[in-house]
Amino acid sequence: MPRCMLCGAHVGGADGHFDTCFERHCPVSPPVAAPLSRPPMLFWMGRVPPEPALLVRNYLALPERLALACGSWHAKMLCDDEEAWDQYASTLWASLWAAVPDGTCGCRFASPQHVRSIDPKTKALVLWKIDSITTLQIRVKTMCQDYRSLSVGPHTSVAELKDLMEIRTGLVPNECELIHEQKLLRHLKAPIAAYLWVSFRRDLASWQRPLRLEMLLRLKQLPWCSET
Repeated sequence: MPRCMLCGAHVGGADGHFDTCFERHCPVSPPVAAPLSRPPMLFWMGRVPPEPALLVRNYLALPERLALACGSWHAKMLCDDEEAWDQYASTLWASLWAAVPDGTCGCRFASPQHVRSIDPKTKALVLWKIDSITTLQIRVKTMCQDYRSLSVGPHTSVAELKDLMEIRTGLVPNECELIHEQKLLRHLKAPIAAYLWVSFRRDLASWQRPLRLEMLLRLKQLPWCSET
């Protein structure tokens, strides 16, 4: 006696069994799921087991992390981890450099690990913004008390900035120093963003205002960088 290919029952010569069985096991119109208020992937991401969830979070760039945090309470908890933001800020910091100095030259930088006045998430936001823009507006106060406006990239080195000021003022780079908020920009290979990034932490308006630097005559009593 033949069997039904769907349910395996003996059908014999029963007419209509296949149609009835098909409707029962393979409905043509599936149930319609209730619409979600947010993308399903983001909604369920926080319910993924810890290891895969961490891998996904660490892979995401900053905009995607912020979007993920809006997906659910679980996702927000995952993305609000301060240690993870600190690690991400450190990664962005390293991307500014060809080689981060180890301090043996005598220079000290406000690296994310050593800045305690800014929360880890804000550090990452500022460094991501700097890494994503192409130009910084800078105003340099010269020793003649006038200003020179420059447009430079965040990866522009201190040496390159001094060369630009030589073109504008005629002062030889070895005879002058640049200062920002009472800090000497003395490591010539350093990108200027390594000295300036902390200045962008205050508010959104700080991104629209030119950063101010001062130029002064180089004196022997000023601290020197051994790589200069």
